[in-house]
Amino acid sequence: MRAAGSERILEAGEEIVVPPGTPHTFWNASRSGEELRHIVELRPALNSEGFFETVFGLQRDGKLAAGKANVPLTMAPVVLEYENFLPGIPIPVQKVLFWPLALLGRLLGYRSSYPEYGDGRKDTEMKQKQVPLTQVGGPEVLKIVERDVPQPGPGDVRVKILATGVAFADVMMRRGKYPGVPKLPFTPGYDLAGEVEKLGPGVSEVAVGQRVAALTKIGAYGQYISLPAGELVSVPDGVDVAEAASLPVNYVTAHQMLFRVAKVQSGEKILVHGAAGGVGTAMLQLGKLQGLEMYGTASAEKHELVASLGAKPIDYKSEDFVQRIRALAGDGVDAVFDPIGGANVVRSWRALRRGGRLVGYGLSSGLAGGNALGLAVATLGQIALWNALPNGKKASFYVITRFKEKHPEWFEEDLALLLGLLAQRRIEPVIAERLPLEGVVRAHELMENAGMRGKLVLLPNGEPGAASGV
Repeated sequence: MRAAGSERILEAGEEIVVPPGTPHTFWNASRSGEELRHIVELRPALNSEGFFETVFGLQRDGKLAAGKANVPLTMAPVVLEYENFLPGIPIPVQKVLFWPLALLGRLLGYRSSYPEYGDGRKDTEMKQKQVPLTQVGGPEVLKIVERDVPQPGPGDVRVKILATGVAFADVMMRRGKYPGVPKLPFTPGYDLAGEVEKLGPGVSEVAVGQRVAALTKIGAYGQYISLPAGELVSVPDGVDVAEAASLPVNYVTAHQMLFRVAKVQSGEKILVHGAAGGVGTAMLQLGKLQGLEMYGTASAEKHELVASLGAKPIDYKSEDFVQRIRALAGDGVDAVFDPIGGANVVRSWRALRRGGRLVGYGLSSGLAGGNALGLAVATLGQIALWNALPNGKKASFYVITRFKEKHPEWFEEDLALLLGLLAQRRIEPVIAERLPLEGVVRAHELMENAGMRGKLVLLPNGEPGAASGV
């Protein structure tokens, strides 16, 4: 519909208010002097009441070739060009004049200035690349398939995924060791940065073309996704999409564990396990801004990175980190952040000083084998026991999705804050590799073998600005 110099395609069910005297089809204006109200519907045949809705509905449904010089699509530009050039002529006469004017339009070569529906297919017939998880196993079970592009329902938004991170949780899902996910098949993908492509009915808080970030937990290993509009957080202009995709999981996790769970204060000492990984590098950057004294465990080849982010590196393979902490920090640290679980979390507890806080946030030690559920129960049981003891220390286990469910306003606030820091270049996510969607197997191999520094990012639609191939 054209209104106030702008154009858009109306959705079925929308109400159109036509002011008195406004031409709204070729031969049916609100000539009665009364305000008209129409509910948009897609009709199977042309008629005077729904001319334009029908023409472009047929085009969208693939029943009318887009952009060709046929009578309806040639007439539409004639009407748009001369909207009110037959005022006062009776409607039956205008209908008689339709065909000569259609021929004139064809000879003059007018074409529709309305937005078209791509190649004329229905949205539901448009396809995307996606990586569904159909069976548990190694990285080789991840295969690209072609699926329908999703349609946003009421309150939802379709997002074109420009970047999605590869999280260790994705690896655990693939191995069948991650709780709280749907039964197979489902598509992994914990977070994303993308661009709003289509709005569902009733959505007004975001706009088509706006760049956004979101925490999805599943679904982001693809080119498109439909999400509730309220789940999206606006990405500032000029922010790199791969860096933006590093924030919903890694940086929000780091920020909330530091400041909402452990509540660290400037000058305190912290120990970060996995300091060269996605969450670890995020935590070191945020900790440096806060003025913390930091220690980080990592393999020897990653010590340079850890040191560059402001922490003293500890080689977890050749050193006892509890003894090293005692040697470097005296009576221990104020907070430890442990994604490993199992026996490691017991040693992390020992590295704390009196009054210290332990925050567990993963069970990567369960990937090597054994009973992952049993490991989780044992770890959580140990944490509960420690908190019952009068030893001056506290322990907790952080899960970003549960924390978000409990405090949704915190997630939006924290992600917006972090995106602001990113736009100001006060934080700079460490990107290990940017890979196409076809690189998902390699990404999981690197993640599973700890063979990277920082965040692995998939670009499902190619580099931003490049053709997507859809």
